[in-house]
Amino acid sequence: MKTIPLKKLFMLMVAGLIAFASNAYATVEHFELVVSNQSDVAKHHVIVPVEIPEAMQQHFISVSRNGQSLPSILSPDRKKLLVQLDMESNEEALLTLSFDAKPFPEHFLIPSTSPGTKHICVNYQRLLVISTQNNNEINFKNREGQILETFQLNKGQMHVFQSSSPQLLIIESQYPVFVYLSSLGDDQVRADMRYEAGDSDTTTLFGSELYFYVNRHLWVSSYEETRVSLYDASNFLVWEKNLQANEGIFVSDLSPGAYSINSTAPVTAQFGYLDDENYSFVLGKRDQINGFSFGHLLITSLHPDTTIDLTYFNPRRQQKEIRLENPGDHRWVPIIELFLPYEPEYAFFTLNFDKPVLVNTFSSGTNFGGSFVPGRRGLFVDDYFTYITPKLSREFSKEQKNMMEILGLHNETFISILNSMHQEVELPQYTNFNFLTYESLSLTKIEGTRPFLLSQVHNYTQKGLFLWVPPLEDRTINATIGRPVQFLSNNNEGAGWSNWNIDSFRFSEFFANVTQPQYIFFTIFFASLLLLLLLLLLIFIIGKKTSSNLVDEENEKPMEKIAPEESELVQLMQTMEKKLNQSQSLDTEKPRLNENIPEEPAEPEKPTLGPSDIKEAPEKPIFQEKPSEDATAYPRLNVSYEDWIARFKEKKQEQAQRDQDLSNTSSHEPEPIDKKDTPPSPIEKKSSEKEIDLPFLDVDHTKSIGDEEIINSNMSKLSSFFDKKLVLDPGSANRLYHEGLLGNFNQAHMTKSSAKRLQPNVAKLLLQVELNAQDLSKAELFKERLETLEEAGKAIVLCKKKRIGLYITSYRLPNFIQRIQILHISELLKEI
Repeated sequence: MKTIPLKKLFMLMVAGLIAFASNAYATVEHFELVVSNQSDVAKHHVIVPVEIPEAMQQHFISVSRNGQSLPSILSPDRKKLLVQLDMESNEEALLTLSFDAKPFPEHFLIPSTSPGTKHICVNYQRLLVISTQNNNEINFKNREGQILETFQLNKGQMHVFQSSSPQLLIIESQYPVFVYLSSLGDDQVRADMRYEAGDSDTTTLFGSELYFYVNRHLWVSSYEETRVSLYDASNFLVWEKNLQANEGIFVSDLSPGAYSINSTAPVTAQFGYLDDENYSFVLGKRDQINGFSFGHLLITSLHPDTTIDLTYFNPRRQQKEIRLENPGDHRWVPIIELFLPYEPEYAFFTLNFDKPVLVNTFSSGTNFGGSFVPGRRGLFVDDYFTYITPKLSREFSKEQKNMMEILGLHNETFISILNSMHQEVELPQYTNFNFLTYESLSLTKIEGTRPFLLSQVHNYTQKGLFLWVPPLEDRTINATIGRPVQFLSNNNEGAGWSNWNIDSFRFSEFFANVTQPQYIFFTIFFASLLLLLLLLLLIFIIGKKTSSNLVDEENEKPMEKIAPEESELVQLMQTMEKKLNQSQSLDTEKPRLNENIPEEPAEPEKPTLGPSDIKEAPEKPIFQEKPSEDATAYPRLNVSYEDWIARFKEKKQEQAQRDQDLSNTSSHEPEPIDKKDTPPSPIEKKSSEKEIDLPFLDVDHTKSIGDEEIINSNMSKLSSFFDKKLVLDPGSANRLYHEGLLGNFNQAHMTKSSAKRLQPNVAKLLLQVELNAQDLSKAELFKERLETLEEAGKAIVLCKKKRIGLYITSYRLPNFIQRIQILHISELLKEI
C-alpha cells in the first residue's frame, strides 16, 4: 500500500479543516453579475439597479468586485438591489452577487452625479441639456407624456428649453445627458437691467468626464495628482492644468456656454456665477471631500457616531475635529467672514470623515440659490430625507423664508413632513408640492411610502437658481445575473460532501467572521481541532526523529535520514549481513574489508561446462539456502550504504585485475584448451549454480505474486503469454513489434522513462508506469550488481513494484531473480 508523505498529509488535513470551518461559517450562494456601461462616457459612483429573483428576495444580498465588497442597498420592497461602482466608457465588469440568510457588513452609498437617459424637473425659466455622445436623440415631454419637442445633439452640444411659467418636464434621451435648471441672467442681460444684479448660484459635479454650463466661474479640486483639460462645445481646448494631490484652482472670466472637463483622475467641479447669493452642496469621494467654501459650511451627519476632520485656509491654515453623535446633527462653520461687494469670495477646504455626510456652502446671502438634496441612503431619489434648512437672512426682506419642493414619481405616494409643524400629503405620479419653513437651520425629516425627489429650489422670489438635475435612470447601464459561482447548496437532499465546495469567498467570509459573537461556537470548535492537529503532528515528528537518530556501532555517528522506500534496502542489507556470516566463500577472491586483513590466494579455477552441458544442467536457485560445512565466516560488515558501495567497487576492480592477469597468462600459452577446462565467462556464471552477490535481494518481496503462475521454461505455445501480466524492456518490445506480435500482449508493462526510447506507435501498445526517485535508486543498484544495463534494472524494479512474476528481456540475465522469471526474447520466439 502506497504511503502518503507527511507533508502532503498535513496539508490535506489543514485544507479539510478550513473547508469544514468555512462552510460552517458561510452558507452563501454566489452568482456572477455582469454589469456593462454601453456609453462613451466614464461614470463614477454610478448607481446600478439589479432586479432580484423572487426566490431570493428574502435573503440578505451583497456584491463584490475582485474580492472587494461594493456599496449596495435593497429597495424597500426588496425587489431591486442598488449597487454603486466606477465604470469606464464601454466597460463590462464581472461582479459577484452573494445571497445569505445573515446580514452582510453595511456599506454606505454616496451621492452620484453621473448622467442619465431620463430626467424630471420643474422648469422655472430655462432648462439646459448637454449631450455626452454624438447622434443623441432627445425628447421633451409634459406630465401627460405628450412630446413637446424632439431634437438631436452631438457630443458636448447644448439645447435650451424656455418656460414662461413653472412647468413640469420629462427629458428622455437615447444616450446619457447632463441637465441643468437656471434662472440666472448672463452679463449682457444684467447690463440691460432685466435681471437683478445679485442673481448668482453654483452647483457641483464629481467625476473624470463632466459636461456642464458655466455663466462665468469654475473651481476644480483634485484628490490625487491629475491633469485637467477644459474643452468648449466645439471640443476645442480652452484651458489645461496639472494639479497636485489635494489642490484646488479657480478659473474666472469664462464666457457663458457649454464646457466639458476630462481629467486623469476624478475631481470636484463647482461652477456657475458667484456673487453674494449662493446655496449648493459640495460632493466628492466616499471618505473625503475637497472643494471651495463661498462663505460658510454646514456639515450634517447621516449616520450615528460620525467623526470629521476639517482643514481650510482663510487665509491661514486652520483645522477642526468634529464629532456628530446622531443622524441629523449638524455643525455650522464660518470660514469667510468678510465679503466684498463685487469680488467672489472662496476658500479651499478638505473634509475627511468615517461615514458619509452632507456638506453645504453658503455665501453672504445665505439661503439664495437652490439644489437637489441627497437622501439618507445617499440617493437623490430616496424615500427618507434628513435635511437642515438654510439659514435665513432678513437683509433683503422681513418675509424671507425657505421653500422646498417635493416631486412625486409614483402614484399613491404618501409624504410625511416633520419639522416644527407636522404635514402630510399624497402625491400622484409627476406632481410637485411646495412647502415653506420660517426657521433658520431647522432639522426637517421627510418620509414617503415611495421614492421621490426633494429640492431646495427657490426663495420667495423664485430667482437666483442654478442647479444640476439628477437622473431617474440610465438605460446604458445594464446588469445581468449569470451562472452560479461555487457555493454550498442546502436544498439538495443527500448531496452530502459533494456540495462542500471551497472558493475564495468562503475563505474571506470565514476569516472576516471568526470574531463575530454568533460564530463563537464554530470558532472555538475549529481552533480546538487545529490545536489537536498540531499536537498530533508534533508527537509524530518527535517520534520519527527519535527513531531516525540511530548511531552506527563502529563509527558512532548518526545515520543520515533516509526515505521510507530506502529503509527497505537497509533492512535487506542487514539481513544479508547475517547470512554472509554463515555462508561459504565464493570462488573469486574474498573482498578486502579492512587493511589489516591479509588477502587470501585465489582458489584454482574450475573447468567450465560447455554449451550443451549448460542446457542439460538442472536449474538451481541463485542463492544456497544452507551453508556448506566448510563455510568460512566473514568479518562483521558495516551496514552503511556508502561503505557497502565502496566495498563493491573495490571488489569489482580486483576482479578486473584478475581477468587481466588471466588474459596475459593465456597469451603466453597458445596450446588449445579443452572446452571442459575453459573458465566460465561472467555471463555464464550468472546462469551457473554459483550464487550472485545481491545483498539487497536476500528477502523475497515477491512472495505475494500469487496471481502469476511461474512459467515452465519448456513452454508449449507463444499464445499462452498474450493475456499474462508481464514486463518488457525496449529491446524486447521492439523485437515483438517487428515480429507483429506486440499488439497481442494485452498486459505488457514498461516504465514510462523506458517507453520514451521507443517509437510512438510502439509505446502506445504498452501499459506505462511512472517510477519515483526511490524506484530509480533501486534500479541503479540492480544495474550495478547484475552488471547489466539501466533498462534491465528498471524492468526488475517494475516487476517488484507491480508484483509481476514474468519479465521478457533482451539482455542476458539469470533465469530467476526472487521468483521473477526472466525469459529471453530469443527463447520466446523459437517457435516462430
